[in-house]
Amino acid sequence: MKVEINNALTSRLEEENFSDMESIDSRYFPDDIYDIKKNIDKIVRAAIEKIKNALCGYNDTEKDPQTRFKNRFNFFLNPHIQDLEFVEACLKKAEVGLNKLRIKKNDKHPNLRYIIYNTEESLVALKTRWIPMLEEHREKKKKRNRIIAMVIILLHVIIYGGLYYLL
Repeated sequence: MKVEINNALTSRLEEENFSDMESIDSRYFPDDIYDIKKNIDKIVRAAIEKIKNALCGYNDTEKDPQTRFKNRFNFFLNPHIQDLEFVEACLKKAEVGLNKLRIKKNDKHPNLRYIIYNTEESLVALKTRWIPMLEEHREKKKKRNRIIAMVIILLHVIIYGGLYYLL
């Protein structure tokens, strides 16, 4: 019976359970301090992985052709908006877990202060290091996309405008 319970607890900590907004939003925090910390660590790790993938140029929406064509125009004007929303949802959910750890501060757990401090450090690193990197990359990509759009419009005017006057 103990093995079945442990398997049930670890299934919610698998990587695919932290891959999209719905799974992050539906995440709950159990009463055990170590399980709360594991959940927070997995959520922060998922957010950092999403940021790393965005910075390297990999996009999750490229896997599905329907969403790729549907979101192409939105992605061109507003790059990495889905990644930023996912990271913000992860940050909010991790803060909820941290608040739950702080509520348990009255427990007589020997490592609770260390766990809270360690979790706060990982959230601060996400806020101060990783999110600004994503926002900076996003702004650069927006600027580049605007330049590309202007060049396309200019070429369109030159080619079709020039052909109009030649005829």
